[in-house]
Amino acid sequence: MLEDISADGVVTVLKGTRHNLQDGDMVIFKEVVGMESSTKNINGSLFNIKVINPTQFSIGSCKDYGQYKRNGICKMIK
Repeated sequence: MLEDISADGVVTVLKGTRHNLQDGDMVIFKEVVGMESSTKNINGSLFNIKVINPTQFSIGSCKDYGQYKRNGICKMIK
């Protein structure tokens, strides 16, 4: 479960949880409210991640997706 996705692409998981991902892992998002424009939607999009710390990782700039509002699930794709 997600707490936030910034316009810079920093994803923060819920407090008290860890993402357990490694640099280079691929993730997909679903059930995110917000972050959709007329041409892009973060839900269903695949991203290569870079770990920042145990509760945050980066997916690159998200400025084209619009603003994160709430919710969301991130799943690692093998």
